[in-house]
Order: sequence, then C-alpha cells, then structure tokens
Amino acid sequence: MNRVACLLLSVFAASAHAAGWTHAGQIDSPCCFSGSHDGMKFGTVVAADLDTGSPPQVRALYVGAPGFSIVDGPTVYPEAGIVFVFVPTNGGWQEATYLTSAFPSANGHFGAALAVDSGVVAIGEPGYDNATHTDAGRITLLHDRNRSNPTYTPPQFDGLYFWDSTLDNGHFGSSVAVAGDGIGTGGAGNWIVGGAPGAGAGCSSLIYFGDDQSWDDKGSVCGATNGDVFGASVAAYSFGAGDMLMAVGAPGEGSTAGGAHVYHLSGGAIANLSNLQAQNPGIFGFFGTSIAIDSQRLYVGATGGDKPAVGRTGSVTLFNPGGPNHFTFSGEVFPGSDAQAGDLCGASIGLNLVGTGFAMGCPGSDAQSSGEGFARVVVPIPFIGGTLWIDQALQMGSLPHGADDMGRGVAMVGNYVYAGAPLADDLLGSDNGIIQIFGPDELFTDGFD
Repeated sequence: MNRVACLLLSVFAASAHAAGWTHAGQIDSPCCFSGSHDGMKFGTVVAADLDTGSPPQVRALYVGAPGFSIVDGPTVYPEAGIVFVFVPTNGGWQEATYLTSAFPSANGHFGAALAVDSGVVAIGEPGYDNATHTDAGRITLLHDRNRSNPTYTPPQFDGLYFWDSTLDNGHFGSSVAVAGDGIGTGGAGNWIVGGAPGAGAGCSSLIYFGDDQSWDDKGSVCGATNGDVFGASVAAYSFGAGDMLMAVGAPGEGSTAGGAHVYHLSGGAIANLSNLQAQNPGIFGFFGTSIAIDSQRLYVGATGGDKPAVGRTGSVTLFNPGGPNHFTFSGEVFPGSDAQAGDLCGASIGLNLVGTGFAMGCPGSDAQSSGEGFARVVVPIPFIGGTLWIDQALQMGSLPHGADDMGRGVAMVGNYVYAGAPLADDLLGSDNGIIQIFGPDELFTDGFD
C-alpha cells in the first residue's frame, strides 16, 4: 500500500513537471535617461496590476530599482531609487513610464517595496529622512484613475500623496500591501498597510484610501520585544470598506525563530486575531520574512526553514482559516528537486493573480553560478482527500546569467512568472538587475504530458 502511494506521488510530481515551464523572455533594466546605471538593483521587487477585462490581463508591471541614483543637474542623489512601469505590447514589454519620489532623498531607496491592486499603487521609501528624523521612511500613494481605458496612462496623485513616519530609524515603507476593489471604477476604495520594522520592536500601520479620494488613519500595531523586526513583511485582504485582515511578519521574533500575526479590523477597531509560529520553530528560522494572504489561506515565508536531511533551504508555510487560533497549520512547502541549504526560499511570495498556486523566490540557490537564484512554481494537486503542493524550479540553466539573486522579487499571473534578479550585471555596469520571465513550455501546449 505504501509503495502504491509513493508511485502515485511520483506520477503526480511527474505530471506537474511535465506541464512544462520554460524561460520565455526578459525585461532589461532601462538605460537611456539621466541617472545612475550601476547598482540599480532593478527587480528587487515586482508587482503586477490587472485590467478590468474578463478574463483580466496584466495592465502594468511595476518594478522597483531602489539602488538607482538620480542626477538632477549638478546634484546627485545616490541610491534615491526609482520604479519603472512596463505594459504588454505586441507580445513583448514596453516601458510606459517611471516613477520617482517627488523630493528625492539620498539613500532613500524609493521602490524597495511596492504593491498595487485595482489601480492603487503604494511605493515604499524606507531610507527617507523626515526632517530631523533619520531613516524614518515614507510611502508614496498613486492612483491609476483610468483603469477602464485600455490604453495605460501613468498613475496620478489623489487625495493622499505621502504617508510619512516620524519614527527615527523606523524605515517605514520597508514593506507595503494594498487590497481593495479600486477607486472611481465602482469600487469603494483600498486598504494600505505599511511596515516600519527598523526601530525597537517594529510596527505596522493601516489606512483606508476611500472612493472620495480621502484617507482615514486606522491606527498601528507594534511588536512586543526589541529586535522582533515586526513589519518586515505585511499583507492585506479586503472584505469591503469597513472590514479587512492585516497580516504582519516578524522574522526577528523569538531570537530569530520568527512569527506572524493576523489582525482583523471591523467597526473601526483593530483586534489581534492570530499569533502564529513555524511548525518547528527554531533560531535562524526567520519565519515571517515574507507574507501573503488570499481568500483561501495565509502564506508565510521563512528563509531559514529547515528541510529534513538537507538543511536550511527556506520554506513557505500554509495556514487555512478556522480553528481555535482562527488559522490552522495546513503544510510547509520546501523546495523539491535541487534543494540546497542556503537557497533562501520564501524570500518572496507571488500569489497567482489569475489561477491557483503561487511562486516562491529562492534567491540564494546555486547551480552553474553561486547565488544565481531560482524561482519556484508551487501548485496544488488533489490527493487522497487532501492536497499535495508540488513545486517546479525555474532556473536559467545554460542561458547567460551569473550570481543574479533571481527570485528576490517575484510575481505570478496565470501561466507566467516574473522573477526579479537585482544583482544581474549588464553592459552598463554591475548589479543593475533584470526581470526573467517564465511561461508554459510550448512542447506541451497540445496537452501531451
């Protein structure tokens, strides 16, 4: 009986791999305007926004380059940061615009974090100095007010331009999340969450950006102990204008074992709903490095997740809604084939915006180059009344690459994964970055498995 089960598992795994993913192209870091072309770190974070069509398609791809140095006449703002926006065009990708801080700050790292949903864009600038408050950080909010128009237009400032912090060394904007149904397109508005993990225990703050283009401060929650790094990752799920879930990762909690916390806002008050740990917590687990939430479950990345007989490969732990703690452990996804200690899997999580499964970034993975990085597609397979999660490694293989840190940022839409490789070198300099695109292997598009 056990042998049959193992054979069945092998068949499911083979079928998932045979479904076929292959390298489908790339988006290079832009080159031709005033600014630094060395150390941009393009691809540190990647986020996709969808159009209003049925089925929805990618309207725009936002890519953070927090190491970009802005040149404004004689003044240079080193590592001020920038966000590039790309739109799909004739089977490829075209740069539509770029976004910078309205008041660039040296080492501001604008674009170190970004999130977008239903046209509302939040961009973190965790190194921003707010007057005398060094590295306080801030978040810039923009709105694509013409989402019903098939032609993309750059997002605009509406209502709230900047969401500043006055917390010294708080690094507000190190993480951001957006969730809602949009503004001006029949939607009621969007929730925005920002993490400030830098000072003390760390904090996370919440606002609601309404359809009237005004905003409401809903308050903050903070970690319990210095070094928790509470707010290193954040996620949000909207039930409507007065009801939402906010998830916060604290990878430094418990002497680096890490933790994740879920809060419910209803009736204008934030209540702690769940306090979660890894299934087998231990130091250097860094549970909470990344976090995501959808209608089905909560996902928590831990770059130090310890795979039996392999080592600290990293992992993503899944929790289902329900149970005494409101979320119940469902499973822990480790990298499968080619897994090695130091893979840093769970550094990023990209939920599939159109379909099932998710992408898991493993930027520490080694193959032909040390630290080249992998992305991994993780899909659910029904199995004997339950669910198996099967992963496939997406890697560059013999294609040109180096110690690129691929998977540091990752987004997934349908059958395509967009993996940021911020340490990729190009002809202009080192660590400029690139986006590697993976899609279906056409060998299997006729259904042959």
